[in-house]
Formats: sequence, structure tokens, C-alpha cells
Amino acid sequence: IANADCNRAIVRSYLSTLLCCAEVFDNRRALRALGSSPCQTLLLFAERDSATGPPPDDAELRELLPTACWHRLDAPGLDHAMHLTHRHLVEPLIADFVGSDG
Repeated sequence: IANADCNRAIVRSYLSTLLCCAEVFDNRRALRALGSSPCQTLLLFAERDSATGPPPDDAELRELLPTACWHRLDAPGLDHAMHLTHRHLVEPLIADFVGSDG
């Protein structure tokens, strides 16, 4: 019984976080702030990211991040941890970005 109560508490905590933290799923405010920064920015999006959801559409990305370099990646099994599971796709993009002016 204690284990079931613990599991229910974890689920309640998770659901509460989801309801109170809309920015986890709608990151436009953070992207807009990043877009106004003078820093060079590389963004890599997984088309089917189960952690953050799909990326904004291309027009919205251009508006939010006018000077950013960004890529949408799509491959079988590619998800939020793409830098671990699909290094062969991610590492060349990072190397190109770091080796360029952004």
C-alpha cells in the first residue's frame, strides 16, 4: 500500500508541474529572449521530441530567432537526447557551427 501511495504522489506531483509550468511546453518566450541576444546561437530540434514537443514552424522560428542557425532533425529513433543517440547527425552540425562565425 505504501508503494501505491508513493506512486500516486509522484503522479500528482508530475501533473501539478505540467499544469503550473506551461513554459516547459511553450518555449516561445525563452526563444524570443535568445533571439534578441548578441550571442551566436545554434539550435537543434528533433521533429518528434517527446520531452519538449514539436518545434515551432519555420516562419515562427525566423521571427523568434532571426540570426540563429537552426536545424530540424528527423531520423528513426531521434528524440530529445539526439546528441547521445544520433551523434553521427549532431556532431557535424556542432563542428560546423563552432568552426564558423555562427
